[in-house]
Amino acid sequence: MEDAVLRIVARDGLDAVSFRSVATEAGLPLARVQREFGTKDELLRRTLLGAVAAAEARMDARIRALGAEVTVRAIFDALADEFLPGTPRTLAEARVWLAFVARAATSPELARPLQAYYAEQAEAGREGLAMAHLTGAVAADLDAAADALTITALLDGLTTHVLLGVLDHARAADLLRRQLDRLMPGARPATPGGR
Repeated sequence: MEDAVLRIVARDGLDAVSFRSVATEAGLPLARVQREFGTKDELLRRTLLGAVAAAEARMDARIRALGAEVTVRAIFDALADEFLPGTPRTLAEARVWLAFVARAATSPELARPLQAYYAEQAEAGREGLAMAHLTGAVAADLDAAADALTITALLDGLTTHVLLGVLDHARAADLLRRQLDRLMPGARPATPGGR
């Protein structure tokens, strides 16, 4: 049922989610959706938790697929590829993500899982940048905690700009790559554009 919610949000926005619209989208009886979730807030909360878990699992798989080629820079590039909207899937997911972020600004139940997700991402980024610092792959003036937060915030902001049509995917990816190049001048990828 959570997949049905995600399809509705990607297509019509968060306000279009109701037990009835989810039941119709999922091809299930309305009573089953009501029994399963109880409230719309619970439906949204569980959908968000599932979406975060799926995104983390996909990212983990991308990192494992790097194998011996894994570097901090390769992880950041994979993160950008996975989440910066540029394909139909990433565009839909970005619409869903931003809809939930906007709702979370006034809903503590939705804010908590997002706060935890951002904290985990910031800590992982901080650890990665700190490790890269030990190998000399990052700028000498690195502040691992602040720079990890900056990358996360930049990715979110670029995502918003792509969704609104302010930037296209290629320009947004280039801006992110430039920031990564500044932070990790000794870790520039061999392929053009970092992808």
